[in-house]
Amino acid sequence: TLQQAHIETHGEWHVTYENITDDDLQTLREDKYTRDIILTRDLGYAALEKNNNLSKPYMFVKQYNDTGFIYMPIEIIEGRQPETDKELLVSEHMFHQAGIDLQIGDMLDLHLGDRKTSNEDYRDYFLNQNFPLLMDNDEVTETVEPEMQKEYEIVGIMKRPTWEPFRAPGYTALTGMSEESEMDASVIWKKVNRKTISHAEELGETLNIERISLNNNLLRYYGIINSDSLRISLYGVVAIVMGIIMIGSIALIYNAFAISVAERTRYLGMLSSVGATKVQKRNSVFFEGLLIGVISIPFGILSGIGGIALTFSAINPTFKNIFDTQIGLQVSVTPMTIIVAVIVTFLTILVSTYIPAKRASKISAIDAIQQVEDIKLTGKQVKTSKLIRSLFGIEADFGLKNMKRNKRRYLATLLSLVISIILFLTVSFFAEQVRLSTELITDVKNYDLMVNTHGTHSLITSDLRQSLEDQEEVDQITEIEYFYAESNLSKDQIHESWHSEIYDDQVDFSLEIYAIDDETLRKYAKEIDVDYEQLIDEDDLLGIAIASSVASSTKHGYIQPLQIDEGEAISISYFDWDREENVEIGEVKIATFTKETPLGIDNSFFGSINIIVSQQVLERLIQDKDISVYGEVALTSSDVMKTHEYLEELVSQDVYIDNPYLHKQEEEGIIFIMKVFTYGFVILIILICVANIFNTISTGIALRRREYAMLKSVGMTPKGFNKMIHYETMFYGIKSLLYGLPISIGIMYLIYKVMHGSFEFPFLLPWSHLLGTTIVVFVIISITMMYSSAKVRKENIIESLKEENI
Repeated sequence: TLQQAHIETHGEWHVTYENITDDDLQTLREDKYTRDIILTRDLGYAALEKNNNLSKPYMFVKQYNDTGFIYMPIEIIEGRQPETDKELLVSEHMFHQAGIDLQIGDMLDLHLGDRKTSNEDYRDYFLNQNFPLLMDNDEVTETVEPEMQKEYEIVGIMKRPTWEPFRAPGYTALTGMSEESEMDASVIWKKVNRKTISHAEELGETLNIERISLNNNLLRYYGIINSDSLRISLYGVVAIVMGIIMIGSIALIYNAFAISVAERTRYLGMLSSVGATKVQKRNSVFFEGLLIGVISIPFGILSGIGGIALTFSAINPTFKNIFDTQIGLQVSVTPMTIIVAVIVTFLTILVSTYIPAKRASKISAIDAIQQVEDIKLTGKQVKTSKLIRSLFGIEADFGLKNMKRNKRRYLATLLSLVISIILFLTVSFFAEQVRLSTELITDVKNYDLMVNTHGTHSLITSDLRQSLEDQEEVDQITEIEYFYAESNLSKDQIHESWHSEIYDDQVDFSLEIYAIDDETLRKYAKEIDVDYEQLIDEDDLLGIAIASSVASSTKHGYIQPLQIDEGEAISISYFDWDREENVEIGEVKIATFTKETPLGIDNSFFGSINIIVSQQVLERLIQDKDISVYGEVALTSSDVMKTHEYLEELVSQDVYIDNPYLHKQEEEGIIFIMKVFTYGFVILIILICVANIFNTISTGIALRRREYAMLKSVGMTPKGFNKMIHYETMFYGIKSLLYGLPISIGIMYLIYKVMHGSFEFPFLLPWSHLLGTTIVVFVIISITMMYSSAKVRKENIIESLKEENI
């Protein structure tokens, strides 16, 4: 579904070969992996006359072959697609925003060429649609140098292409492909895998094609991961979790059969006494497992498919809204999925029934009828500590003896509880690690729109904020002022990950000093538990150090590059270009370290430090100093596109508007889906564990009716009986937690270590889950035992004593 959603908004292609010749094209067409090829050519920009939008003064003309119009998301509102290179499909966006009046059938004479600039910073760049119009103080610093003249007939009007960047300086127009050399070929593969990628790269080298671009945003939805460490982490964690579930499943099913066989020993003994062989007894248990599998597997498969279908129908409205798509999540059942499920389940049942079946085959008639294997009656074997009786009474002593008396039943119940604890804790920990890693690997901005002056902060005024606050769709606003600085730090004050780049004991480390408005700072200080009044004190000069983001080919995460104590100060300086030397500004004390960021500020890139201060502290730092301070306004909006259009009309032309709307939607959608399925998985595991505990304990108590009847026959009161049940609950709970918690923590740490190869976050024990599990275990055991014992309590003593467990 993610593949289809991405294709719907960005088109379908897997690799692009740039500037290929006709011979190269022929080779690509004949390649065994090629399904189809999109041919494109950027013809260039043409200046638009009578254009109302000064920040978008061009028409950008792009050629597509017929295949391109099939595989790229082009929505024609009126007319048709171009069939030749003399016909043009234009964007309605140009009519609404630029105020240009064109109709189907009109002729356009365009002088097309590349963008050129006198700005030295961009002179060496190829200025394409990803570069906004270059301006300086409301003056355009670029021109278009015409290289060709083209006359077009407008044959259609389309919606603004979803792949056109928001800051693009030209309105996209599409025309047919001409038979000329030097074009770009975007290949759609027949099959997508790592082998195909390697082949594509080798093919590019063979053809001497200089630039090859993989569509990584689409390929990741096929599970194609370039990072070896990330792939190892992913497969390693999946293997661990699947292993835990498999072991847990085998243990729980084994547990059920073990109890079944243990309680039917007299029955199996009687079969032996009338001539049943070992093979017949063993096969009777295997057949029982087979019968259960035949009934449960179809039901389980249908329930699984039905459950997924219901989940999809519930979350599809949200999914479609987040991705702005009509494509919803659909159930896709492949034969291999069913075959694997059936085989794995039968293997699980086979392994689970093997030990009980083997044990059943060895039971002799006399031993089975006497139940000497199951019930231990010697004093030594059921001996309990005198301390238990003195502290808790005879009821506790009876409860403990009952557990020791039938060791197999006790161990089966204990195993059931321990496995349930391990399953829940490890799967919930895995879900949390998946959530953290998904947030790290996706680049979700905490704002919808950013207005950046690229000049002095005086251009961002309170008037702009007031104008935005008057818009109903605008939710939150942050005013930001910042400047670039340095701090001279020793090697031991910087995170060890940076040490390999430091060749001296001292290094000038890059800083970005941000000041946010008082309203935002007050909320932010409360979130991270810092005293707001201290932050605005000009004498204290306090700042908040933000963690750096690590996003390399091998690792994703956050670290604190600054390795000092809270309250310690660092020096701040800036480079004076006129004097060509560093000038000291002063010192800022670090109030706290955090990876939480206020609206409009991202975690700094590794190798620099972001420090948040109040506006008062910023003014004190830059007082009487020739420092360039920049301004930004970040905001969130319920209607991003409407607010964007309003801002374009409101601000001057040298103000840059950053709109990460589409990218942010997609990344947030991924996080949403991961949360739904990981926590849905956790809920499923919880239900399995609860059902298993309830079944094991209630069955165990039901099979002890004779035992309870005997105790009541010799004088145990209902109150004493309840106390005995409560103590058994306590013993089961404590024992299961003593085994379950350490094993769970060990597996959690193993999962963390595997993921730590690709993600940088600390190992933190989920104390809330551990505490919740402890409480829930006792609650479930208590409810189950009280429910089951209440049924036993109502039974007639004489009838219960007569009953045989066969």
